[in-house]
Amino acid sequence: MPMKYHIPYVWFILAFFAAGTFLFHSLTMRAAKGKPQAFVRHYMGSTALRMFLCIVIIVIYRFRDENSVVPFALGFMTHYFLFTAFEVLALLREFKNG
Repeated sequence: MPMKYHIPYVWFILAFFAAGTFLFHSLTMRAAKGKPQAFVRHYMGSTALRMFLCIVIIVIYRFRDENSVVPFALGFMTHYFLFTAFEVLALLREFKNG
């Protein structure tokens, strides 16, 4: 891959999102066992918290390495949207079967 399109720290990004998705998914499934309103509140709150944390990581990275911030931010947000879609599909499948 040309260096211009190289996403720095791709293994960190994958590990971060895999761990975060596992953690938030397990907490969301635990909240789903209670009231439906609690599940919706928990899911929306965790999604907002996760997006805020991702933006903070991108901003910190911007001050750390200005030269590769665009590929990092694009790769990071691509992983964010892919893992979010995966989590939503997993939740839909879980509720459809349960």
